[in-house]
Amino acid sequence: MRLTRVRTVVAGAGALLLAAAGLSGCGLTSGSPPADSVQPGSVGKGRPLEGVQLTVTSKGCTEQIILGQIMGLVFKAAGAEVLDRANIQGSIGAREAVKSGAADGMYEYTGTAWITYLGHTKPVANPYEQWEAVRDEDRRNGITWLPAAPLNNTYALVANRANAQKYRLRTLSDVARLTRKDPGAATICGGSEFSVREDGLPGVAKTYGFALRRGNFRDALRSRTSPHRPTPGVHHSGAAVARRPGRIHGPGRVAGRRTRLRVPDRPRG
Repeated sequence: MRLTRVRTVVAGAGALLLAAAGLSGCGLTSGSPPADSVQPGSVGKGRPLEGVQLTVTSKGCTEQIILGQIMGLVFKAAGAEVLDRANIQGSIGAREAVKSGAADGMYEYTGTAWITYLGHTKPVANPYEQWEAVRDEDRRNGITWLPAAPLNNTYALVANRANAQKYRLRTLSDVARLTRKDPGAATICGGSEFSVREDGLPGVAKTYGFALRRGNFRDALRSRTSPHRPTPGVHHSGAAVARRPGRIHGPGRVAGRRTRLRVPDRPRG
């Protein structure tokens, strides 16, 4: 028996999307079955997917690769023959794998779908309403979004303790103040998508009034491999899914709560 392909996504903060990719390492090879042995338990009882062939995928970030592996093991526990195609580089590549039917499952974020895939510029503030909007609009692309996972993924800004104390940084409003007062001290390091997406740095900058100048943003990947490290400042961390600037309701506040920069226990260079 072969399952009719229904391109699907799990959404919310984290969502399951049916798509294609490739993982290597940990004994796994791109395009091969998952190496781990798994048997039905509370998941997969009765092996309802016996004889079904499914391909799972993910984009290239660590969180997504892990989710893709978990999804593949769940399908395997339920009896399916699973092909692992995790670790596609970039959001667009993974998305297109789903749309084309090259893979059958992938986790995805509603913020990414709404802004990057569906072309909107203004996010929906309420997470559930954002999921509904993505689910309804993406049906025309032949993609079904499953109920939202409990995981929430959000962008955050991180400063080491020494710089946070030196520049008195506790809130995003404090960072905005620093960009206006001392632009040279306000270098932000992050991923390339974060720097251009409306639910990333541009939306935060607009909401809080960041006075970012040319050169205030450094690409995280190139910064790690370059002998010229970013100047001390504030760094972006994709600590969970890309959320939306619409959730930011006022200076120094996100979703009604005081926003604090995450500060490591020990200063880092």
